Amino acid sequence: MSILNWRFFNPFASIDVLFRFTKQYKRFHQLIRETHRFTLDIINERRREASRVSEVDEDEDLWDDGGCGTRKKKLALLDILLGATIDGKPLSDDDIREEVDTFTFAGHDTSASALTFILYNIAKHPEIQQRMYDEIVEVVGPDSTELTLHTLNELRFLDLVIKESLRMFPPVPMIARHATERTEIEGSVIPVGTIVGVDIFEMHRDSDYFEDAERFNPDRFEAVREAGKSNPFTYIPFSAGSRNCIGQKFAQYEIKTAVTKILQNFTLELPSPNFEPALKAEIVLKPAGPLPIRFIQRNAAP
Repeated sequence: MSILNWRFFNPFASIDVLFRFTKQYKRFHQLIRETHRFTLDIINERRREASRVSEVDEDEDLWDDGGCGTRKKKLALLDILLGATIDGKPLSDDDIREEVDTFTFAGHDTSASALTFILYNIAKHPEIQQRMYDEIVEVVGPDSTELTLHTLNELRFLDLVIKESLRMFPPVPMIARHATERTEIEGSVIPVGTIVGVDIFEMHRDSDYFEDAERFNPDRFEAVREAGKSNPFTYIPFSAGSRNCIGQKFAQYEIKTAVTKILQNFTLELPSPNFEPALKAEIVLKPAGPLPIRFIQRNAAP
């Protein structure tokens, strides 16, 4: 990620011919080979496992739903890709690897970034943390109750906190789009072929779109929902359009699960209530240094 970011903003390194003469070139391609080998090893292992097991046709693969009837067993992404065809031909290993890489690596740093800043905001605002904990106790319970999609969907205030944290600290602070047609915006013409940068970080903190934009206020999203009017393209932590984040639903449930379990067991604190992290914006937004969050065990013996 660091090498990619360096290439984006270095006019010489962005040219492939010149990039070959840098010390980062060798390291970059070494990392790519290791990444591809890791994914291909997983694919080959799954192929071997599939050949050892008599696979049941997906249409007939039913399981009992606790006395409530039957429904189809859901296949994992890799199983679906291994069984997929295009024009009657199975996907090649490279085709499958590209799709698996998209889910595995695109969702790693981004989810970690989102969770990091969510925990920071929870620790910084104890009154919000208490509201979250009260909701979790009411909906889920105070201890390690098994979570379900139903209970996660009932955690409405947790949703608002996640949304507000993603507004202030979007995991990918800037995206780009390739203009496929001539466009005019407020008198400025964007020619076909132009690379258009969208500064999500600054837009999310623009007072034209968000009142008191620098204040962490999860309830703002409840007010917007009740008002029923907002421009959906002013809030795009997962990008927007046909090339938005394909894993956003999974990421949201993953983060909700992690935050719920953490707050069931710990109270979060900052060493200083005025602590503000310095930010490091590469491809993924990160703190420039460690975030000193204290995890205090709930109901711990004095």
